Amino acid sequence: MFRLRSDLGATNAPIVAADSDLWFLLQPDVNWPWMATLSVTEDGFEMNADRVKKLNFTRA
Repeated sequence: MFRLRSDLGATNAPIVAADSDLWFLLQPDVNWPWMATLSVTEDGFEMNADRVKKLNFTRA
């Protein structure tokens, strides 16, 4: 489950595996028209969406 929170509110989105190293964040409802992909990288994972490109998350 992916949780996104901002000043406009918060939502939870399920994460669905498409392959061993690729997942999709699915839009939780019709009022939240957003979808992203998460790809495993050598150091963590990378997120891509409509206006977000190559946002890297590294393992601590």
